[in-house]
Amino acid sequence: MAVKNTFYDSVGGIASGEGLVHIEMTQRKDFNQEKKKLEFEVSERITVTINTFLRMHQAMGRVVAQLEEKGVIKKRDQATN
Repeated sequence: MAVKNTFYDSVGGIASGEGLVHIEMTQRKDFNQEKKKLEFEVSERITVTINTFLRMHQAMGRVVAQLEEKGVIKKRDQATN
């Protein structure tokens, strides 16, 4: 089975209801214009169970910790020092 790989520029809204979490994934609207404020549009909505969302949250936390350890990112209070 082929794995679909889609790039998103940002996350829009995240909402929950009836045991599900809905995540709006967004992409830049227009790459040809020089604008001070970038515009995004929802390109896909991902719907997962609350348990799946919590597992995603834990996994993302582990990745953030790894990025901090490698010096790729810094916590905001560390970045200003």
